[in-house]
Amino acid sequence: MRKAAPYAIVILCGVALLCASGSASAQAGKNSMPSPIVQELKTLLDHKRPDLKQSLIMLIDASAKDKTSYWHRHNSLEEFYRFLDQWRTYTPQRIANAQDYSERFKLLYRKKDRENRTYYLNEGVRFLRDRDIIDWMQKFVHERGVFMDSQASAAVANQWVKDGTIDMRSYQVPAAGFASFNDFFTRRLKPGARPIADPNDEAVLVSPADCRIHSIANALTSDQEFEIKGDTYNVAALLGSVELANRFAGGAAIACLLYPKDYHRYHAPVTGAIATKGALDDKHYYYGFKGLVKYFSEYHRAYYLFNTKKSGQVGFVAIGMSDINSVHMPHPADPNREIRKGDEIGHFAYGGSGIVMLFEPGVLKMSLPADGRFVPMGTRIGTLRPLFSPVSFLRPDRSPPGPGLQ
Repeated sequence: MRKAAPYAIVILCGVALLCASGSASAQAGKNSMPSPIVQELKTLLDHKRPDLKQSLIMLIDASAKDKTSYWHRHNSLEEFYRFLDQWRTYTPQRIANAQDYSERFKLLYRKKDRENRTYYLNEGVRFLRDRDIIDWMQKFVHERGVFMDSQASAAVANQWVKDGTIDMRSYQVPAAGFASFNDFFTRRLKPGARPIADPNDEAVLVSPADCRIHSIANALTSDQEFEIKGDTYNVAALLGSVELANRFAGGAAIACLLYPKDYHRYHAPVTGAIATKGALDDKHYYYGFKGLVKYFSEYHRAYYLFNTKKSGQVGFVAIGMSDINSVHMPHPADPNREIRKGDEIGHFAYGGSGIVMLFEPGVLKMSLPADGRFVPMGTRIGTLRPLFSPVSFLRPDRSPPGPGLQ
């Protein structure tokens, strides 16, 4: 299995395109020196792909016609390159502004009709789907990830701590402050800050993170599509394997969504052994085209499959969902090593994040409504029935749990 890359390349709704009230055909100014990564794009468009340059100009000009758009006053290629450089080193001054740049970017290709329905410009889709643009964006987002790991990104995070933007009473705060924005984003809890519900009762399922939980299906099939928060799920695509997905056919799934101010380390929701580990699309990014990008198969994700003693396998899929992001899953697959419920099993770096948990048929019984409510890590959210109990509904061909804790 591939290891999760340091930076999963995930951009919610794509790269920002420029729009303003004039023509976009003006050239970048001579007195402006873009960073090397932005200069690389400029060189690509000027010398190798003038067709893409013309597409970009068309998108900018089209967006510039909207007087309410950010691009109405930023309608040149010079402004576009400057925008990318600003985005590369952007740290949000307020939580509400975390997605400002990705939101501005999508104005270039995402529009609303007179009935306020979203649609996408074909020219924008072609531009963002071009292989040369995809390759460049992967480099760009990696650069952004490097910045978020650097000391230069720390000031905003430490200001959030000082001004109370984030309630830090539950967290460990370094005496000298956080070393980078990602150091803050992946901050650790103080001991005992999130008690684990019924730690010795292996039938109790707990929330793996500070998150909002959603029940997304009660009778899964490997190729079944189901939607939550505008994203379409498919278990086989999620795991990258029909064979793995078939284990959960007829079962249930829970989605856990994290927001920028949340605690971004995740913990084992059950006690068990990691029978299988995998990572997929660790060099990809997401444009946010509903109906064009389907499932989570174009998000970076990594997974553990836990063997439990009595309740079969539990799938745990960590998903990088917006802007730069990385999914860190440090534990190796080891069917003979027990992971206790509540043990830390990984973390997300900066960006949108989500977790999907998968359960075999008849195993999961929810303890509270999975209706999007916020649930702290360690909170009891359900119970797990024995896999072969009379309550469980099983296919005739279902076999007992695999090797590991039985």
